[in-house]
Amino acid sequence: MELDLSSMASVRRFAADFAAKGLPLNILVNNAGVMATPFSLSEDGIEMQFATNHVGHFLLTHLLLETMKKTARESNVEGRIVNVSSAAHKFTYQEGIRFDKINDETEYGSIGAYGQSKLANILHANELARRFKEEGVNITANSLHPGGIITNLLRHHSIIDGKYTSQIFNAPDFLKERLDSCFLL
Repeated sequence: MELDLSSMASVRRFAADFAAKGLPLNILVNNAGVMATPFSLSEDGIEMQFATNHVGHFLLTHLLLETMKKTARESNVEGRIVNVSSAAHKFTYQEGIRFDKINDETEYGSIGAYGQSKLANILHANELARRFKEEGVNITANSLHPGGIITNLLRHHSIIDGKYTSQIFNAPDFLKERLDSCFLL
């Protein structure tokens, strides 16, 4: 099934098509994403990283939640929601998530914007877990850092295009350790 997480219409279409199939749903892994992209807006007018990495997953989870609850209830098997976040949530803007400036290109930083989208993933999972416990729902929600993986996620960032690679590799050890916790160099 096709899904574009940066498009809320696509997310809604996907969820409706999935529901129409009448299939059970026990596990939802929210894993797709973009990283450190140049500033752009989604078709819905939301900064692209926040739209793709958080809002799309948030909406998808919300739209599939009743199916998950029903599956957990009827199968008596615990459901699981996993939000793949990143240790890069530590590199968000100083004030955390800039809800009032999500679409502000003048203050946009590609790493800060990525960090805030990943912080939002963590907060979403935490809130889901709290609500499931409060409601007695047989679903767990977690967020995780996937560890060191090799992808092309940083293709838009200068670390990959070589502009700053030598500076990063010559960085002090404490900085390398901090960078290594988020990126493979």
